[in-house]
Amino acid sequence: AHRPPRAIVVIGDPALNFILFHRPALFPGTPVVHVGIDKAYVQTHRPTQAQLLGVPVEYDFRGTVEQALHWHPGTRRLLVITGTSPRDRIWEARARAEFDDLADKPAMVEYLAGLSTEALKARLQGLGAGDLVFSPGYYRDGTGRDYSPRDAIAEIAAASPRAPVYGPFSAFIGTGIVG
Repeated sequence: AHRPPRAIVVIGDPALNFILFHRPALFPGTPVVHVGIDKAYVQTHRPTQAQLLGVPVEYDFRGTVEQALHWHPGTRRLLVITGTSPRDRIWEARARAEFDDLADKPAMVEYLAGLSTEALKARLQGLGAGDLVFSPGYYRDGTGRDYSPRDAIAEIAAASPRAPVYGPFSAFIGTGIVG
């Protein structure tokens, strides 16, 4: 109380939501600096410069899949995996919008949203040549179990021995994904 913060640093959209809602009561006028805020979030919520300072991150779902399809020209089926949390549903909607009109769209695009991790892993075991997996990971699976997207993508990659797995976040490198 005697030494109020000179700035607040938030990491990720949920932290930004919290501070933008509570800042007027807790820290009025204190600048907020963000790290890891999705450009789509900033465009949707449109906080003013007085509320938010930083450079948003742009996650390129479409570009990632287009590159993956370029590297795997025989792809017949694209599987897109998301979870059940509100953030997971946003990612699913974004993927559907961005993948709807892909130039070299595979014959089938299948969305696996909200399966249990065990059911998902069993499904991935059966994939083979001509299949490609894209996922931003997920925060919650169909049983309500919470995950970090990085942990979820590691399980997805380990369960998909024959179909390449791609994700949009650089933090996924080293989890077993292709790119």
